[in-house]
Amino acid sequence: MSDIEAMKALVEKEGNEMRARISKQWKDVDQKILAHLVPASDITTLVLKGHLLLEEEINRTLSGILGNVQPLDDARLSFFQRLQVLRAIDRTNIAAECLDAASALNRIRNRLAHNLENAGIEAEVNGLVDKYDTKIEKTAPLITKFIFFISFITGFLSAVCKANRFLRDPVLQEAFRNREGPVGPQ
Repeated sequence: MSDIEAMKALVEKEGNEMRARISKQWKDVDQKILAHLVPASDITTLVLKGHLLLEEEINRTLSGILGNVQPLDDARLSFFQRLQVLRAIDRTNIAAECLDAASALNRIRNRLAHNLENAGIEAEVNGLVDKYDTKIEKTAPLITKFIFFISFITGFLSAVCKANRFLRDPVLQEAFRNREGPVGPQ
């Protein structure tokens, strides 16, 4: 068996084990993340595809919060600039840690995209994903930790978008204001 075949077999084995763990912990994990990241056989592909998946979720979140994002598209904002727009509209600062993680991944992605030699990139990615508590063991394979990391960030951004929709819905706002109990009028 060649090195490449052995690597693919390992990725497939890890992918099967990871799918079982994810299905237990997160029933609604985005299948697109699994479809694109599990087959990644090297750190460069993993980071670039993870970055693209994250960028899609950032765009979906901006669209869900702002509605019309065509002016942002017309302005050709970069990944970093779109993160800054999200920071600006996050009045509660609830997404700060998530946006910090996305920003750190963006720096790694830029290093990969603009440097032919990328010594130490695997250690940098490992350090990044270990920094955030995604409920995965620190000893898990990097691909597993990275997939949980991307799932964590995209899931959090999706929740921020849904919460923002709730906060903007006048009917739901009125129902919440009229609610009796610990968070409603006393």
